[in-house]
Amino acid sequence: MQNKIYTGYYAGNYDMVGIRISLGFPRFAYTDVSYHIEQLYPTEDMLACADRWDVYTRMYTAHIKPIIDDVYSDLIDIAREHKKPVILLCFEKPDSRGGMPCHRRIVADMITSKFGIEIPEAISSPRVKK
Repeated sequence: MQNKIYTGYYAGNYDMVGIRISLGFPRFAYTDVSYHIEQLYPTEDMLACADRWDVYTRMYTAHIKPIIDDVYSDLIDIAREHKKPVILLCFEKPDSRGGMPCHRRIVADMITSKFGIEIPEAISSPRVKK
């Protein structure tokens, strides 16, 4: 398994272990969401600042910085346990913020910066109608 951690959004279709990091849960998800990490949920106060991305980023970064080592360790453990990559999921469609990333990319960038592990945005597989 080359990459163990990816990011994506609920409407994507990924053959990975889904990990919810959003405050809300979608009515649907094409990827099985097997885990959630509440410590990575943005708070209501943060979401109220989502239109001021610089403020949101500062708040969210301060929120996750103390726990990022444990989060990274947990993600690696889950990937090893399931023998497949994990994917951090939230609602934002890639580039739906005009090229600005959502909070899943803040987590990914912090892990990359601290541990030197690249965490790419996953490309969704086509969904097959049943």
